[in-house]
Amino acid sequence: MNEPRSDDALLAAAAAGSLDAFNAFVLRHQDALYGFCARMVGPDRCEDATQEAFVRAWRAVGRYRPGFPRAWLYRIASNVCLDLLRRERRRPASLRIAGDGDAPIAELPDSAPGPESRAEQAQLRAALERALAELTAEHRAAVLLCDLQGWPLAEAAGALGVPEGTLKSRLHRAHERLRRSVHLEPLRGA
Repeated sequence: MNEPRSDDALLAAAAAGSLDAFNAFVLRHQDALYGFCARMVGPDRCEDATQEAFVRAWRAVGRYRPGFPRAWLYRIASNVCLDLLRRERRRPASLRIAGDGDAPIAELPDSAPGPESRAEQAQLRAALERALAELTAEHRAAVLLCDLQGWPLAEAAGALGVPEGTLKSRLHRAHERLRRSVHLEPLRGA
């Protein structure tokens, strides 16, 4: 039985000219990278951002140094998204992923079975999505990688091209802003 090739092995083969190896790398990471780009630039621009990230990765594959392939790819994608946001000077209208049935970015556990609890959770999810959309692109990227995708600090810092201390600072500031922004009013008629 063939063992799947590591990302480093795929990128080494791609650097040697193997389009098949690079395509295998793309297939392995395209869904997660698409989700990251969707949350960074919004669902209407994420397909272009994802495609541009892979095009830039293909062009740069000869300069890749083995060790952290996912961080390398996400640094490229992060730069693409930041460039797009700077160029358009606007924030994403939504943090939902296109084609994902409008699933929220974070699922909160259902603490009580009643409709009141579900309504409160829907209200909290909507408030969280609005608050995330209001963060700067750099803070949003930190939250997406560390909190929502569960990346270790060192890998997320590498992907964003910043020292770990800077990433910790961005996360702290983002968490403080989210805490201040996410405030709920009591349900009407409850």
